[in-house]
Amino acid sequence: MTSSESEQNHAEPEKDVSDINDVFEDIFLTEERIIGEHFHQGLADGRLEESVQEAADYGYKKGSEIGREIGFYLGIVNSIASQPETAANEKARSVLQELSDALEKYPHENDPATDLLHNLQQIRNKFRRLCALLKRYTMDRIKQQADTIVRFLQPNLAFINCHMVDYLTEQHWKQFVPETIKHELQTVDDYLQAKELFWGQFEPAYENESRFPGVRAFIDNTRKYRLGGTETLGTALTLDEFKDALSDHRKETRLKMTELMNEKKCHEVEVAAAAVASLCTAMASISTDSTKLEDILVIDAGDGKGYLSSRIALEHGIKVLGVDCNEDNTNGAEKRLERLKNKIPKAVRKSNLEEDEYFTNLCKDEHKLKTLYRTATQLIDFNTNLIELAAAYFPQGNHTTFCLCGLHTCGNLGPNCLRLFHENPTIRGICNVGCCYHLMQEQFVVDEFYNPTKVCENPGYGFPMSAHLRERFFALGRNARNLAAESIERACANRENPSDKLGYRALLQVVFLERGEKKSHQVGRLKCNGFVDYVRKAIRRLDLTENVTITDDSLLELEARFAGELEQLKVFYLIRQQFAPVIETLILLDRLLYLRECGYDRSFLVKLFEPVVSPRCYALIALK
Repeated sequence: MTSSESEQNHAEPEKDVSDINDVFEDIFLTEERIIGEHFHQGLADGRLEESVQEAADYGYKKGSEIGREIGFYLGIVNSIASQPETAANEKARSVLQELSDALEKYPHENDPATDLLHNLQQIRNKFRRLCALLKRYTMDRIKQQADTIVRFLQPNLAFINCHMVDYLTEQHWKQFVPETIKHELQTVDDYLQAKELFWGQFEPAYENESRFPGVRAFIDNTRKYRLGGTETLGTALTLDEFKDALSDHRKETRLKMTELMNEKKCHEVEVAAAAVASLCTAMASISTDSTKLEDILVIDAGDGKGYLSSRIALEHGIKVLGVDCNEDNTNGAEKRLERLKNKIPKAVRKSNLEEDEYFTNLCKDEHKLKTLYRTATQLIDFNTNLIELAAAYFPQGNHTTFCLCGLHTCGNLGPNCLRLFHENPTIRGICNVGCCYHLMQEQFVVDEFYNPTKVCENPGYGFPMSAHLRERFFALGRNARNLAAESIERACANRENPSDKLGYRALLQVVFLERGEKKSHQVGRLKCNGFVDYVRKAIRRLDLTENVTITDDSLLELEARFAGELEQLKVFYLIRQQFAPVIETLILLDRLLYLRECGYDRSFLVKLFEPVVSPRCYALIALK
């Protein structure tokens, strides 16, 4: 890259407030009338008997659903084609024509030579793009989606929140599993085949799967209610759509630097750093008070070892203050920074950036990175004066505008970052990826394992955040939040078998009850070599050696007696796991609704990461 190209990449973009506002408004702002007039009309058209009948002729098991969906899109196209909003929007007209052409070409009868599902996905993508351009996804639409998920989860909450410990003693299979699945799965061989079906649900061959139609129907139904499913179409942007929204203000990752990070962290940091840098550039572009990019300070909440913050500073030349309340984390970030400085020249050469002026200067000045990235051991709360904090760590700057970011902010920290964004006028942008939902405190549920010392640094309620769900007094439950943190994509990709220890703990509960030990016990994690070893270690840990006496032979006999149920338990676990992304979807929609209720129309969900690599892959991004 030439020197002039480098200067262009790192230079302050020219102010063009109207252009950048047009970009965001075209994609993210809302227009309720379009929803009211055309969404329901299109849905009604899609439910016409003719659509259902045509789809059934395809011969696919999901033909009826495809017919309804195609009918829905046709209804939308017919309704809005002649509307003034469409006529005035050149991009929308172009996408509308592409969508119309794709719908017209979609087969009306079964054609083995045509990949119907691939073509349908292309239609879905064009529809989502059209919706974005015509401002279709209003706050009311997000509320409707949240309500739909609540209605789906409500009757299943007892199932979702059940304890695997009680699987055998409370007969969970009989109590919670749908009748169609119980009828289909009755032998150990059935259980083994069913696991293969669950693991293969994201593979192309799944669409032609004929085993266990009841199990397939359950899988397909739960997938409708997760982000990207038919009940939440268009709510979350893809990474490419986010980049398109930022247009010329976006930043890309150019530096290939995998040192000091594993594959997962490398993927997250490369993508998130570019997203935050793009957000800062957009903030400077839409500023009405002459704020320049160099005036913006990024604050990384929960900085940890400084993976994200150091990359933002290193790659994009934006100043970052990494804040963490744990001094050990801050010290670790400082040590990593020293090691990182020695890796920069090699990374620049490997990335073919020797001619880039910015990176050339960075290699020459070993103190440059230290002027861009600094760490602070501090707790930021709603009373923190960020301008004074910035002056303390960057005294040479004049930082009065801030971008708050957080990569996998744990428990209540994620929701509190969103509240801080709202309550602090100096924070003009936020990019937040949450995690550890089980550590959130819920407003309308009593957590039996609640530990106030763990949340004292991030008080308040993490769910629900939105007034919409608070008014409904909706509660998930701790086990549901635990479940939301699981990765169904990774489990399927790796064909992960639920741990044998789940079965061991359920069997131990049988032992307890048979020996008259009815008190509830929390065993915790144990390293063991088989069931007998597990029981011995658990009893010693719980100091129950005198109360619970049983021979090794009796334990082995018990394990053999429940061998079929233990394999069944693993299938039960996979059935229950199908709710995980649905629960996470509701948590994320609740946070998005909170931002919309606070008046931030330029707030949205973006799928930043690949879910197999990084399970918590959605970011909440907002601009004031």
